[in-house]
Amino acid sequence: MKKIDWPGCRVIRYGENYKDNEEEFKEWLDIRRGFIGGSDAGSFNPESRYHSLFSLYMNKVEGVSGFSGNGATERGSLIEEFIRKYTERALGIKIHTCPYALVSERFPFMGANLDGVITDEFKYKWQGFIGKTGVEIKSSRDGFGFSDSPEREEIPDDYYYQIQHQMAVSGIDRFLLPVYVMSSDKLMIFIVERNPEFIEQLIAEESRFWNEHVLAKVPPAPKLIDAEKSIINAAMPGGEYEIELDEDLYELIRSYTASQKAEKEASEKKEKIGLMIRDYIYRNVDASGSESESTKVTLAKNDKGVSLSFSAGESSRVDTGKLKGKYPDVYSECLSTNKTSRLTVGIKEVF
Repeated sequence: MKKIDWPGCRVIRYGENYKDNEEEFKEWLDIRRGFIGGSDAGSFNPESRYHSLFSLYMNKVEGVSGFSGNGATERGSLIEEFIRKYTERALGIKIHTCPYALVSERFPFMGANLDGVITDEFKYKWQGFIGKTGVEIKSSRDGFGFSDSPEREEIPDDYYYQIQHQMAVSGIDRFLLPVYVMSSDKLMIFIVERNPEFIEQLIAEESRFWNEHVLAKVPPAPKLIDAEKSIINAAMPGGEYEIELDEDLYELIRSYTASQKAEKEASEKKEKIGLMIRDYIYRNVDASGSESESTKVTLAKNDKGVSLSFSAGESSRVDTGKLKGKYPDVYSECLSTNKTSRLTVGIKEVF
């Protein structure tokens, strides 16, 4: 492995098999909790649908993470080496791996884990690049959020925050962002240049967050995105508790019950209209001569932009009650445990 100097950074090395070894991976996660990393930087994007300062606080202070990965992230991790080799062949370059964390000596609350770095001179789109070029490897199922057209190059905002953060830590002036689109077997390559003004603002925001929230143990307000629900559920302590009903909680309960009522009324109305549509289909479909046990109905061509699809037939599902009764060992072995929550509130109308 080529030795690369990182002036202005403290280097923290991981175990050689930290991605596959459970103990080394846990140690890696503990190290990452000690600083704001590149993948955390999207939390500072106010428009992010996946990250928030509240979720970042809960991870750094409470050790609670609402997202532990899914099929997409697992696939992305598995094919990272493939994308690295694909990019090397496409550009005729060597990407050096970086199995360590870089922590800024000037801003010790900022760190970065680079997917790789290019140290040799190379050319891309008739432009030459000299000196270090960082590498951030991504994969995408369908390329959503990315555009590599000549008229407009575009990457998701969360990734832009991530790469600018990594440049702030590492001192690198540019990053290569190879994106493998699985649905079309296409490799898109972007060059992201350092944005000094953006980096200066990002450092100020991260510094404020670290000092006013993480060190002060003061959680920021949640952004009320879906990702925060599992975080709050996981953070809830075990045991039985009582809380006082103050005016703020009272108003929240009033709003919640009003929303429940509106949701119920809308659901009942939707069900009634759905029955009316089914009845219309029943009365207007000529099924004479059909011996099929399944039903499929679609609209003929129309110029109103309306679509309709109805299907019916038999489906099979596991009878969990019978499985538990006849094969309790198999049932227990197939159970997966997740932390869940149920909120029940009510309010009496006072006349």
